Amino acid sequence: MNTPMHPDIRVEDDPSPAVLMMANWLRLALSVPTSTRLATGIFAVTSPRGPSVTVNMRPHIISLESGMSDEARLFFRLDFNHLGDSSHKPVIDGDGKNTDTIRAYIKHPWLTARIRRLLVLPFPHWQEGAARFWTVAATLPDMPKSLLVTCNDEAQKMTLGEGEPEAKITGISLALARLFAGHTILSQESYIGRLHCQVSLQHLAGLSNAGLELRLGDHQGSQIENLLQSSTGI
Repeated sequence: MNTPMHPDIRVEDDPSPAVLMMANWLRLALSVPTSTRLATGIFAVTSPRGPSVTVNMRPHIISLESGMSDEARLFFRLDFNHLGDSSHKPVIDGDGKNTDTIRAYIKHPWLTARIRRLLVLPFPHWQEGAARFWTVAATLPDMPKSLLVTCNDEAQKMTLGEGEPEAKITGISLALARLFAGHTILSQESYIGRLHCQVSLQHLAGLSNAGLELRLGDHQGSQIENLLQSSTGI
């Protein structure tokens, strides 16, 4: 039976944006029912853009810190912008320097397989994420009173708030799921064309700041965890 997992996810004091981004994604991804079993071990993930994060997975506790720890048993390369995207597989990097990958895989095959599956766990469905996002964002400054979201690949629409929509966002399901998880920011996604929006500058700023609030608003992610608990009954 597939069940959601709710490990205690902890971050270092004064965490980097990369640590907060991965911690936010882990909390949300592990709230979705999955057959993936969590491994126990220490690994590091390096993004081509520069930052690295070390993840220490223990029973019921996942700790994250910046950089590549000497205690890490495995190293992976993955653009943090592709977390939760199964079309971008993490690359095994034997010692963090593009060498010894075969030895690392042979030495820790079970851990390697589990971590690779973990790193592509999907975000919650965009509609679930949108409802959670609106619960946090609706009372923040510069937000529209109502938002219409259109998912192109699923041919579905969802209205958040009340009254005639003051803002509209259109995109594919993965892009919407990442946006409403706080993993991406609307102003950036709109600029590069991954999402299309009809929105005033004031509301664009408000929606973008709401995404940052979800991603970076609390070092321990307590606001997100409280919402997860209230929606899952734990």
